[in-house]
Amino acid sequence: MAPKKSFKDIISETTIDDIEEPDATKYINLLKDKIVIDQFPLKIKIIITSEFATPIAFDRIESHYSHPAKVVLTQNNLSKFYDDLIDKFKAWVDQFQERGSGFDFNSIKSVQDQTNKQTLYPIYVSNKESEKCYVVDLLYIENNGNAHYCLIKDLDSFMCDNNGHKQFTCRNCIQGFQREETLEKHKKICYDYEPCRTIMPEPGKNILEFNNHHFKNRLPFVIYCDFEACNIPMQSCTPDPDKSYTKPISKQEINSYGMYVHSDYPEIYKSQYFHYDGDDVEKTKKYIVHYEVLKDYIKLAMKVTKVYKTISFKESDWLAKYINFNTEQRTKSKSDFEKDLWKLMNNSFYGKTLEDIRGRSEIKLLTDRKK
Repeated sequence: MAPKKSFKDIISETTIDDIEEPDATKYINLLKDKIVIDQFPLKIKIIITSEFATPIAFDRIESHYSHPAKVVLTQNNLSKFYDDLIDKFKAWVDQFQERGSGFDFNSIKSVQDQTNKQTLYPIYVSNKESEKCYVVDLLYIENNGNAHYCLIKDLDSFMCDNNGHKQFTCRNCIQGFQREETLEKHKKICYDYEPCRTIMPEPGKNILEFNNHHFKNRLPFVIYCDFEACNIPMQSCTPDPDKSYTKPISKQEINSYGMYVHSDYPEIYKSQYFHYDGDDVEKTKKYIVHYEVLKDYIKLAMKVTKVYKTISFKESDWLAKYINFNTEQRTKSKSDFEKDLWKLMNNSFYGKTLEDIRGRSEIKLLTDRKK
């Protein structure tokens, strides 16, 4: 069985020579029987170029029939679209011949297809996500001024990929993911923005170029880093040779890194190559670190073998009463001067509590040369 071809391929390969008689109905039905479209919805517009001739003088003219663009949702709707196309085209030919110009329909010269894949994008997304809320997905369809809503029972099944596989869909941008865990990570970033429509770059315009090098700013510092890792063999089961599979054979573990800082001002700063490997692990023993910073170190492949002691402290709201008192006094103030006064008292008192006394320096002017 020959593979199915696209609508545009069929149009380009089917000519008027494929039909014994240059009849419009036979020509369009020939296209209709050959075309099977798998991706819906589609917006289709057909332009038919016909040739009219006079039986006596053999004069020939060309005229174009433009069929209104319509949105096609299923293969059945596509068949109805062709039936409507034939009826409207016949009526157009009859109307052209009844004008009394003496020209009769002779043949179809070409059929131009303007088919566009209709993309889905969110119009409105509710910001209420709770177990008590019931999410309803609606598809808004508009065609020639007429519009209506369709209920989507399962959005993930509705937004299946080209192979018919179910995917997990983000309601904020209508992007699909193979795993639910990947979708949850994506939603943490995507839901911080308004609903959007994804537009992929066209072929030939998907390359980023930069030519205005004279606008670049030169930086006085640059850091060169290098990481080294060991390939640790991994044990895995024997996969089924009759099915596609991915077999992990090794795992990379970081064992060292190097860093060098280059500066355009050597008289101010000159860096030495810094190297860190397993021999430097002893430096991190009995190391005191905040638990939030320790979390970041663990993400960077640092391994914690033992926790000697946990130092805890209790927070006190000793300053809250003072701040609340000043806020209350500002509310009761009747003039801007009183409001600014209580605000300055807050700032001055709070600033004194955070002031670094050890950073102070005492400067005295000497008036006696002996001192």
